[in-house]
Amino acid sequence: MNLKEYKNWLERNSNREEKEGFKVVQEIVKYHSLSKEWKYIQVFPRTKYKGVEFDLLILLSDETKKLKDDFWGKLIGVEFKETDVKKVVKQAVQRREYVSYQYIATKDVYLDYPEIFLLCLFGIGWIVWGDGFAKMIIPSKIKFTYDKIETLVNYLIDKKLSDIIDKMINRKITDFLRG
Repeated sequence: MNLKEYKNWLERNSNREEKEGFKVVQEIVKYHSLSKEWKYIQVFPRTKYKGVEFDLLILLSDETKKLKDDFWGKLIGVEFKETDVKKVVKQAVQRREYVSYQYIATKDVYLDYPEIFLLCLFGIGWIVWGDGFAKMIIPSKIKFTYDKIETLVNYLIDKKLSDIIDKMINRKITDFLRG
């Protein structure tokens, strides 16, 4: 469906967490259209894609497509929650591998450091919404960017663990030689 159809769909079918869904979509589309004007904006609410349920998928492309088609464009996933931040971040991480960009959309709530870390690690964007507004706090990063960050974090963890193991082995050898 297009944006106008989505707005009408929301009036008939939205739940509380989707209350400002249209404004959330406008905010995401505005950001992802800064460097390119897309001919088609397709919206797929509460849909399954590759066997996974999404609250919302947005397809930005230069030709109308079905979700099952291969496409050149941007496929953007959005997970809505009012306040359950831990759950929505977990859902977004699980769905991240299926889309080019992934967002969470929450009411104006606070995130703790672990949730912010996960958003950054996986390149997940964050939109906050309230009565009559939606605002992008963190933009999503394209999938290959977050892969590089994940590789870096894994390297740093491996390096730190290697250093800890080396220290333990050296300590045990030193203790053995003294004894």
